[in-house]
Amino acid sequence: MCCQSVKGELDRDRPSRPTRYCAGAARTSGGEPLTTIPRMKLYVCYGTFGPAQRHPCANAYKALAAAGHAPEVVRTYGCYGTDSLFGGRREVKRLTGNYKVPTLMLDDGTVIDDSKNIVAWANANPA
Repeated sequence: MCCQSVKGELDRDRPSRPTRYCAGAARTSGGEPLTTIPRMKLYVCYGTFGPAQRHPCANAYKALAAAGHAPEVVRTYGCYGTDSLFGGRREVKRLTGNYKVPTLMLDDGTVIDDSKNIVAWANANPA
């Protein structure tokens, strides 16, 4: 189970209401859990499988992993003429103006499109 119940420092007046937090969650400098956790996302077609030389999504994912990054992988499904039918591809179009994947969204909201650009970014920005 990801989340644990513990008595928070501010809840000592109310021992019956434990604070819930995710054990591995990001924290502020004061130790409080962040309400929103920025997360790197890699939008791919159906997965990150296959030899990287022939599959752009696998190529991008493997470069990020080799650089020490662990992006959330978002499967967008669809291909060519059916892209607009899938919510994941519509999200990619909203971010980039096209339906093509892989697309990387960094923690700060910066979007990097195309596997070659993602690989170049990963090589220049190790974790």
